[in-house]
Amino acid sequence: MENELRALSENQLQEYNDNGFIVVPELLSRDEYREFVDHVEDIRYGRKKVDWYEPMDPDTTEMKRFHHRWFNRHRVDPLQMHYLKLPLVRDILWDIMGAEPVGLQSMVFFKPSGFPGQAYHQDSKYITTEPESLHASWIALDDVDEDNGCMYAIPGSNNGEIMPDGPIRDTDEHEDWTTESVGVEFEKEEPLCVEAGDAIFFHGRLLHRSKKNRSENRFRRAYACHYMAAEATTARKDLQEKIKLSK
Repeated sequence: MENELRALSENQLQEYNDNGFIVVPELLSRDEYREFVDHVEDIRYGRKKVDWYEPMDPDTTEMKRFHHRWFNRHRVDPLQMHYLKLPLVRDILWDIMGAEPVGLQSMVFFKPSGFPGQAYHQDSKYITTEPESLHASWIALDDVDEDNGCMYAIPGSNNGEIMPDGPIRDTDEHEDWTTESVGVEFEKEEPLCVEAGDAIFFHGRLLHRSKKNRSENRFRRAYACHYMAAEATTARKDLQEKIKLSK
């Protein structure tokens, strides 16, 4: 089976293969990303009642990890499932993979002012696929720059090896609950500053990180999803469902 419509040009595909990522402007319209933000924030603060989330108390839980990073809520939230399955996402991923993509995982990042980022890592280290075909979409829900904690990447690291891990070196800059890739060539890193509604697609081996949100009163919200080829398998027991994407 082949993709019926090409979403990316040959130059864009070459850029992706060379660098490990590509920015797609305006993947979501203003109405779409505002719908998403309003929906998740209404749930987070209890303005919209659901049975799968305990509303946060901003006076006591503002810095708790799981109030600022939701995992796999697409399984219980139809709106998050809708945005995981977008037809344009499917077409872009099909061009990148050369095969039918399926969805595996979703994450909502809220990242308020003062909240740290995640140190350098490679997603393929944590979600192994066979044959290897892990890719991600990262949709900005706010304007994102170096001040409020944008993503940084090492271009071309998608063509390298999976790096060893070590302890977090800077726990002010980065969350301390995970590990960090060792041997990163920091002099090659590039900030990926994008506008709300833009999407970054990137390879599972791409070395990437984010830094602390140092803005005074700006969020850096994003919706990130992982995908693999439909014929592939993953060893992750919690990610066995293959989500067919919309045409």
